[in-house]
Amino acid sequence: MRSIPYCARFIRLSRTGILPMKTFVCNFGYGLVCKVEATDSVPPKGQPHIRKVEWSRKPKLKSLRPYVAWMNSVNQQLASEWNVKLMHIFQLSRDWKDHEVWVYEPNKPPKLCQT
Repeated sequence: MRSIPYCARFIRLSRTGILPMKTFVCNFGYGLVCKVEATDSVPPKGQPHIRKVEWSRKPKLKSLRPYVAWMNSVNQQLASEWNVKLMHIFQLSRDWKDHEVWVYEPNKPPKLCQT
């Protein structure tokens, strides 16, 4: 996995007005690039901080572990920056029986809580 250290802030219009977002981009090689949009600050309680995930093409199963590792770094960065505890659930197959729950606390390594 070759990660491009790229995080840019930009303003995106939403239905409720201007919504600042952060963009994270990772190049997994062989033309596979993932772009993730996250809120620029802590979202309201019960709202997701990851707003959009966009792939350059359909990823293969072998890209799943590098994607989870990269998203762990993204979520950890946001948890530390915002000084909050975050959680992310990764769906590992088409049904929800195969999933992982990760928790991120400021300045601590990501923790796998449930599989």
